[in-house]
Amino acid sequence: MFDPQSALTTRQRSEFERVSSMVGLRALWLFLILFVLTLLLSDHLWADEVDRDDDASAGGELDFAALADRYVIERDRFYREVENVTDPDARIRAFAEHDPANTMFNEFLDLERGHRGTKVGFSALYHLVSVAFASYGCDPAYPVSEAAHEALQRLAEHYTGEPDLDVVFWWLSPGPCGDDARALLERAADSPHRHVRGAALFTSADKLANQAETLTMLGGLLDLTEDNPDQFQTERTNWIRLRETLGSIDPDVARKSALRMFEQVAEEYGDILETPRFPDGLKLVNVERSGIDEISGRERRSLAELAEQKRSAITTLAIGQTAPEIDGPDAFGQQLKLSDHYGEVVVLMFSFKGCVPCEAMYPRNRELVKMYHDRPFRLLGVMGDEELATVEEAVREEKITWDVWWDGSTQGPIHSRWNVESWPEIYVLDHHGVIRYRKLRGELLAHAVAKLVAEAEKDFP
Repeated sequence: MFDPQSALTTRQRSEFERVSSMVGLRALWLFLILFVLTLLLSDHLWADEVDRDDDASAGGELDFAALADRYVIERDRFYREVENVTDPDARIRAFAEHDPANTMFNEFLDLERGHRGTKVGFSALYHLVSVAFASYGCDPAYPVSEAAHEALQRLAEHYTGEPDLDVVFWWLSPGPCGDDARALLERAADSPHRHVRGAALFTSADKLANQAETLTMLGGLLDLTEDNPDQFQTERTNWIRLRETLGSIDPDVARKSALRMFEQVAEEYGDILETPRFPDGLKLVNVERSGIDEISGRERRSLAELAEQKRSAITTLAIGQTAPEIDGPDAFGQQLKLSDHYGEVVVLMFSFKGCVPCEAMYPRNRELVKMYHDRPFRLLGVMGDEELATVEEAVREEKITWDVWWDGSTQGPIHSRWNVESWPEIYVLDHHGVIRYRKLRGELLAHAVAKLVAEAEKDFP
């Protein structure tokens, strides 16, 4: 093969090498210049992209704030107008047709679509889920409930990587949106965030246990009112509808499944703290995960502690179980023991000063105490007041005419043992100390007491 250099003289070869070296040096410098220019240009383009992302994020937050402000204005206006609507059917129509929750939901869905995968998008969906469950129980009679279906599906499809996804779980409950809620929890089980996976498993177990207990309660209520269906016709219709919505699961099988799931929570996620509460929301969701819950003001408990509390509730506080013992001094230092009242029907009420629905029950409670004073019946209370003095005052003023334990707070030991999470909490025990009903008020409570007292008197004439 011909070699051009072989035909060159020594001088020519030397000159060739010198020129080649110069050409190579120039090429190297040219390469370096182009490389630097490329870096500078790409850095400028990247900075432009970051600026555009920042602008888009800021624009999305402004859009969310503007929509939230308009929603609040419309909501406040609606509430003022609906105050004068007293007919129940007219109120239902008014809320369905004019509450901004039911008229503005598409705007929140559109906002999410335009900012999908961002805090803005997530917060828009969080608003829809929280208002649909908290205000309407995801009842299909209200348009926002249909929006909640869509929101839950979008959360499952696009937001399983969202680190604050677990705050959505607070609102989920069995019922019309149950299938979409379960699907979200199943997808959340694959979250990259361990606290979300733990919260999803805990919530799934809790909802299953609640579904089993609710079905048992509904069966008891239908049996209770079977002898007087006309008086409770509306209630019975609602209970039957709710039972159909919850599905045909076997409560006992569901409880066993929930127990196994709570065991798994304790084993795999027991060190994780419970999900902090977040307001039902018209602000961007950015959750503060300190040791104190921002909403309740109490220390966040571990999932192991909560799982054990739920397991105890399933095994000792379910309808049909013998009630756990309460043994301690009453509000005036006298020993008071729940089991001492076996042989009597007992209504056990958890309440506290300042609880409006609790105190609204007191007049009827006083009537029951007076009506059954010489029959096998006792009404007992567990007070969650922060100060003993407020309990003593209520007793002295005869607002409370039944014996009560003072628990020191709504997170006191008796409240915790009885898994009380809402107030008033009512347990109705028969004369054998067995839990027969829960959460009864008004005529239903009076009807249950009358029925159980009659049973007690039949057994012990």
